[in-house]
Amino acid sequence: MMTRKFLAFLCVLCTLCGETARASLVFGAATSNRVTVTVASGIGSTAFTVMVWAKPTTQTANRRLWSLNGSGTQRAQATWQNADVNDFEFFIDRATTDAILGTNISFSNNKNYFFAFTYDESDGPRVFYRDLDTANSTVTEATYASRTVGTGATQTVVDDVIIGNRHAASFNAAWQGTISTFVWHNARLTQAELNVWAERPQPLAGTTKLFLELGWAGTGTQPDLSGNGNNGTVTGATVSNHVAKARYP
Repeated sequence: MMTRKFLAFLCVLCTLCGETARASLVFGAATSNRVTVTVASGIGSTAFTVMVWAKPTTQTANRRLWSLNGSGTQRAQATWQNADVNDFEFFIDRATTDAILGTNISFSNNKNYFFAFTYDESDGPRVFYRDLDTANSTVTEATYASRTVGTGATQTVVDDVIIGNRHAASFNAAWQGTISTFVWHNARLTQAELNVWAERPQPLAGTTKLFLELGWAGTGTQPDLSGNGNNGTVTGATVSNHVAKARYP
């Protein structure tokens, strides 16, 4: 079993060497595929950035890229839209009016993407992305079919993060494709900061609360490289290597 320190060393080494093949987890063979992170420390919901390096292979309505759960309720989530399955709906639970948006991009299957979902109570939700298969691409903010900032306090009770699915009794909304890296950062990052993260993701002391390199540890416990103990448990997802056209992932 590789230690957290050794995994971190591998991540730095691969970044320096500009490697092309990385481990990832494959989701979607069963609708229950997922990685569950039972929150041990510090995941915040009032201001955050979720970053995901992923490749969709099939787009089906209501399949989740990730979700945040608290007291049996979805606190935040990113899901393919019901009426427009190749665009995201990004939702955050607020006391009076929920924060929610729908992108208007038409993301493609079988492309490696960097996705970023940002939120704070004053600015509301935003989605950014980068097509990693296109040379010299940069992080771009999505266009929106609709976007609502929301009102009232953001719900703050959080119990777990589900990567590649939603929290439910049946866990029946698995992402279809691969996910290689998942980061939860307790601050709303700017577009300029996201451009740096897309190329060189590195945990930041104090604000990066969850940092998983999915697949490096096989299908066993996915160690949290942020040092906060927010480790992931794999259910059903399998390990695969993929060839990325950008330096990362």
